[in-house]
Amino acid sequence: MNIEKELSKIISKSNAIKVASLIGCDDALFKQLIKVLLESNNTSAPQAAWTLSFCVQQCPEIIYPQLEVLIDNLYKKNLHDAVKRNTVRVMQYVTVPEKLQGKAADICFKYLSSGTEAIAIRAFSITVLCNICQQQPELSHELKLLLEEQMRNGEPAIISRGKKALKFLNTL
Repeated sequence: MNIEKELSKIISKSNAIKVASLIGCDDALFKQLIKVLLESNNTSAPQAAWTLSFCVQQCPEIIYPQLEVLIDNLYKKNLHDAVKRNTVRVMQYVTVPEKLQGKAADICFKYLSSGTEAIAIRAFSITVLCNICQQQPELSHELKLLLEEQMRNGEPAIISRGKKALKFLNTL
């Protein structure tokens, strides 16, 4: 099966779900999906990113062999928002391995502190950072300070998620 061809048929949620169900827990097909997502000049990358989130929902363990390359991909310039959004979304639902937590925290702090990133990317970054703080509590003070700053004049999604995050961080 050619994943790129399947992704380029129709750009829609239903197609992303369909392709994710075709991939299932098949590592070889998932690697094809990741290859499409990583090619930044590929017009199918946003659809591949959306499909990624559905793949991980149905088979969470499939992400672990590819997680480092996905996190490294977030450091590219001019990355499509859908790729950023769905990669960070996926990181909310898995336990980021200790060896990748530094990179994941770094990019999520960068997104959260940015005034130009999309709200969803920033909101998902809050959750990823809270999850990392469970294992790295020394980061919680820095995250609290940043959240308080972002919530002062923040968008409703940032304020809402920030309140929940602060409540959680105060229990650590």
